[in-house]
Amino acid sequence: MVSWEESSKTVGFKVNKLNALLRSEFQGILHKAGWKITPEQWGTIHFLIHNPGSTQTVLASASRRDQTSITRLLDGLQRHGLIERRNDQSDRRIFRIFLTEEAERMYMVTFSSVEEFNLNLKKCLSDSEGEKLIELMDKLYQSLIVDES
Repeated sequence: MVSWEESSKTVGFKVNKLNALLRSEFQGILHKAGWKITPEQWGTIHFLIHNPGSTQTVLASASRRDQTSITRLLDGLQRHGLIERRNDQSDRRIFRIFLTEEAERMYMVTFSSVEEFNLNLKKCLSDSEGEKLIELMDKLYQSLIVDES
């Protein structure tokens, strides 16, 4: 059996620990800005800012979530008045997801805080270290996607 000390030095443990801390910090930024949403919901809003009218299937794929999870996430956003589901013009079984004006306004207000958060994260890294970190994270991500196929 692997000891706690040994397992806490693994890539998976370190990434998970960092993710928990980043998520908590990001949640604080959202709450300070007046949002009552999760970081995952904010990520969906960010995606919809750049891809308005996406389908639920596209959102699920982009966020690597199953249909049930993305439905729950979108239900929450709709309850908060942040998205609208509109029937697709050519296929009434499909809904297109659009942000409300309130969501767009809140996004624009919050975006500078999010950018500042990301800039502060990079302050402890040199430019080359930051680039290398992104490269390594992309490499890990791609290896997991390949393993799923």
